[in-house]
Amino acid sequence: MQSRLSVRVESDLELSGEWMESIDPPQFSALILQGSGSIDLNGDISGPFTGQGKLGESKPTLSLQLARFCAQNSGDSFRFSKRGVENPSRAHQQVPEILIRDLVQVWESVLSRLQGKKKVILGVSEGALLAVHAASMGLLPGLDGLFLIGLPTRSVDECLEYQFKRWPLELLSSHADQEGRVSASILDQLNHGLLPVLAQLVPPEFASWRSQAQALNLSPDEGLHADYHLSRIYEGVWAQVQGLLKAPQFSDWYQGMKELAPFYEVAKNVRVPVYVYQGGLDAQFRASATRQDVTALGEFLIGYREYSDGGHALISHDGRLGELKTSGPLPQHFLGQLERDLKTFMT
Repeated sequence: MQSRLSVRVESDLELSGEWMESIDPPQFSALILQGSGSIDLNGDISGPFTGQGKLGESKPTLSLQLARFCAQNSGDSFRFSKRGVENPSRAHQQVPEILIRDLVQVWESVLSRLQGKKKVILGVSEGALLAVHAASMGLLPGLDGLFLIGLPTRSVDECLEYQFKRWPLELLSSHADQEGRVSASILDQLNHGLLPVLAQLVPPEFASWRSQAQALNLSPDEGLHADYHLSRIYEGVWAQVQGLLKAPQFSDWYQGMKELAPFYEVAKNVRVPVYVYQGGLDAQFRASATRQDVTALGEFLIGYREYSDGGHALISHDGRLGELKTSGPLPQHFLGQLERDLKTFMT
C-alpha cells in the first residue's frame, strides 16, 4: 500500500514523498535517499552522465525498486523528491548544506510514522555521503543503521577527474596492444564509434574516435595510442569539465562539495552500524579507494560488499567494451545480499 505525504522543509517549500507499507508487519523502516541531480521520489536517475537505462529496456527507477524491495522484506519505506524537481527555481539549492538540512527535516517529520523495530537509511551515491555526514553530526535521532550504495569517499575533484579522465582512459588502455595502441577494429566496437564520456560533452560528430583521430592528423587505420593520443584527448575533456564547473548551474554544488569535511574525519564520528555496497567497475570513483576509506568507520563498519561486475550504484554497463553507463535496474544478486544483511541486522 502506498500513500502520499508532503514534508515542509521551509516556510514556503514542501517536498512530496510517498510511503510504501510492508506486506507483513514491519520489522524495519527505511528512508530512501537518492544521488545527485533533480531526482523525483521514484528515483529516475537516467541522464547524460548516468546513462539511459540498459539498451532496449525502459528507464528504471532506483528508489521505487528499493521501496518495493523493502515492502517484500518486512520493511516500510519513505522516499521523497528532491528540491528542484517540482520547483525548478530551487534546483540551484541542491547543495550539500541545504540537502542535509532537508534530510534532517524529512527525518524528523516522518520519524513518528516509522513503526518498524529498526530505523535505517538506504542511501545511493551522494545521498549515501550526505547520510554519513548527518549521522556523524548526530542530526538523525533514532537512527539504527546505514545501508549505503555507491558511497563516494574521496574529494569531489578526485571523483570528477576519475569519471571524466582516468576511467575512460584506463578502460580504453586495457584493450591496447603491447605497444600501447588501441586498434581501429577495437575502437569501432564502441557504440557508434563514440569515445566514452566525450559523447556526453560534444556532438556525436566530434565524439567519434575517427573524428578525433582526424583532428590529431592521424590515419584512422592507425587507431589511437593510449599515451600519445588518448591521453591528449582526455586531458582536453577534463579541462572542459573544469571550465563547466565554474558555470552558474554547477558552481554552487561544486563549491559545496569542496567544502565538505574529508570522509575519514566524518566517518570516525558515526556511531551506528554501516553496510557499504560498491561496484568494482564504478565509473565515477575508484572502487579500491572506497574499499580503503571505509575502514575509517572502524567497528561500525559491519559489512563491505564489492561486486566485480557492478558499475556506479552497482548498475551494470552496456557496450561491447563496457563503455556505456546505464541507470539500472539494480542487480538481483545485490538485492539478495541486502536482504541477508537486513535479516542479520534485525536479529
